[in-house]
Amino acid sequence: MLRSEFKELVGRVVVQHFTAFKQFSNVLLWHIPHMYSDVMAQKTEITPLGLLEVDEKVSADMVKAVQYINQRYVPYTSDLENGNNISKPVVHVILSGDQLTKQNADAAIRAKANEDSSFERMEGLVPVTADFHCSMNFNDVIFKRFYSPSSQCDFGSFFHLRNVVHRTNVTKSALGDNYRPCNTFIQDVLDASIIAVVLHHFSLHTQDDMPVSMPTSFLSNEEKQDWFDEQILNIVDTYILNESPEFHNMLQGNLQSPPQSTAVPQPIVCQMPRCSHPPFKT
Repeated sequence: MLRSEFKELVGRVVVQHFTAFKQFSNVLLWHIPHMYSDVMAQKTEITPLGLLEVDEKVSADMVKAVQYINQRYVPYTSDLENGNNISKPVVHVILSGDQLTKQNADAAIRAKANEDSSFERMEGLVPVTADFHCSMNFNDVIFKRFYSPSSQCDFGSFFHLRNVVHRTNVTKSALGDNYRPCNTFIQDVLDASIIAVVLHHFSLHTQDDMPVSMPTSFLSNEEKQDWFDEQILNIVDTYILNESPEFHNMLQGNLQSPPQSTAVPQPIVCQMPRCSHPPFKT
């Protein structure tokens, strides 16, 4: 599954940036199907919900807001069970926002966990973190892991590449107003890495060169797709999902620290002429 998805993602970059591969755009899967593809393909209906004069940082206000949304926009039904009129949500409604909003909404719902009915417990609401905020937090994790001003001399590091292309609006945090420049920078670095790999893999000098192994024509779209898939999968297997033990250890979280040198440290002798200071211990 991961291998096939990498194939499509790498293939998009190759088709977009290499002249000889633009002919494969009609056999490339531009949208990876998933279990919600049919739902996502439907036209979105946007309905203004108005404004509530509440502060989500205040617990009482957040409870009031969630109760209002639960009452207005979550359908409930009543079933006669054991002589009691018990309300149940017909559907669960997603309440999305940033992480803080989700946390506050969860707290507001938990505050009503001991109420008698599903309606009063607001069981029809499902607080989630919106995709945009998930993307923002994911980018921030990437920057915290790979972006460091101390790596400016490390060729190919995030900070080094940031200086090379003079992206002064890229900072160490990808949150808030920094999201768009940092997100664009991540995409550009990824595309550039794939371009460099393809140039090396096919022994090309420029993005306009024709690979020697590419046929001059194809008899059918099936033949074209088979050849293209084989080439991209070869790149994925060689440069991304390689079979090295280090790679599998990294996936399993078992990447070992580099072996420590067993050499006995030698004392450092002062190089100043006529210095009589004894050697420094290391």
